[in-house]
Amino acid sequence: MSTRRTFSLKPPDTAVATMPIVCIECRRPWLTDGERWRLKVTEDSPPETVPYCPNCARREFGAA
Repeated sequence: MSTRRTFSLKPPDTAVATMPIVCIECRRPWLTDGERWRLKVTEDSPPETVPYCPNCARREFGAA
């Protein structure tokens, strides 16, 4: 006996778009899960959270 499967080709109800995380200094994207980046909160009004790759964070803030 044959089982027939059907699949829906309708688009999903909700679409989510995300922006890649890029270093504020060198613009390098974060691509490696195990890599530890720093997020710094600015003193602007309103404050912003800005990402730094490990190399730029070390240069800007020293060793963690």
